[in-house]
Amino acid sequence: MEDKIDLILCKLKAISIKYKWVVFILIGISIIIYSYSCIKSDKDIHAIADYYNKEYQLNNIENSNEDIIVHIDGAVNNPGVYALKVGSRVDDIIKLANGFKNNANTKIVNLAKMLNDGEKIYIYTNDEEIIENIVNNSKIININNCTKEELMTLPGIGDSIANRIIEYRKNKSFNKIEDIKNVNGIGESKYHSIKDYISVK
Repeated sequence: MEDKIDLILCKLKAISIKYKWVVFILIGISIIIYSYSCIKSDKDIHAIADYYNKEYQLNNIENSNEDIIVHIDGAVNNPGVYALKVGSRVDDIIKLANGFKNNANTKIVNLAKMLNDGEKIYIYTNDEEIIENIVNNSKIININNCTKEELMTLPGIGDSIANRIIEYRKNKSFNKIEDIKNVNGIGESKYHSIKDYISVK
């Protein structure tokens, strides 16, 4: 009986030694499979992260449609058109425009005013006399024969610019309203603010 047991043990030992390399191979295969599954999982995680990142960027682009576009001109260091968030104030666009110029008339600027899409903000200089009570803006003024006082009822036209207009027409009549841009101190922005209130006939 003992001989049989010894024989069986010897055979098992022989089998164990013979197939030992098979065990190592199986272990190796298991490690490879496990590593592959980890790598695949990692790729899946990155793919999911990329997906949500793209979704986030798309949402940001869609949300950017909530921005408002505002034009600021006049006595600021960098006049131009700026995009701001809904609910922004005049103070916000002043900062974007790199602040006021030294000659800006800041006393009449309401920094707390909320901005609207498509709005234009004009910052006057101290030299530009503001007429608070403009006399009947619907009245068309003939810039070839109107008085200085009438000229000063136009938006942004103060004493000095009114005098320049009068001096200009002494030498040459205005043939069309665009000619008023030939007067020193009247650029595109000021022209657009007064063009609906002037004529040459």
